[in-house]
This record gives sequence, structure tokens and C-alpha cells, in this order.
Amino acid sequence: MLAVVELALLALLAQANLHERDAPGGCPAGTVADCSGDGDCCAESWLGDGWRDCEDQAFNCDLSCYADDDGDCTTKNNAGQPA
Repeated sequence: MLAVVELALLALLAQANLHERDAPGGCPAGTVADCSGDGDCCAESWLGDGWRDCEDQAFNCDLSCYADDDGDCTTKNNAGQPA
């Protein structure tokens, strides 16, 4: 039950931390452009944070074009298991 609550909270945080780009091709300080091309900006701190922000956008953000989310998309999944 706790894991479900944690995932729900993470999804809410992910949604709250998405920002629309201020200008074409630009994101606010502390954020990077989402790799999906949908116009979102994602927290720069999510790069290499141990959570898979990959093409499936499980957390509403695709950071796979940044060295596979600084390795998160190629090493382990969110449960700590090999990808």
C-alpha cells in the first residue's frame, strides 16, 4: 500500500514540476526541454536521479535524449531491477 501511495505522490510531483517553455527552444532556469517534443520543461535535477524519465514518460517527462537520463534509462528501473 505504501508503494502505491509513494508512486501516486511522485506522479503528482512530476506533474507539478512540469513547466511550459517560456520561449521557443528555451526553458526556465533549472529546467531542461522534454525530449518528446511536446513543449514541456522538466526539472534539471531529475537527470541521473535514479528514476527512469524515459520515452514512456512514466513521470510525465522524457529525458532519454540527455545521455539516457544520465544513465537512468539504461541501468535500472524504478524498482532497482536491471532495465
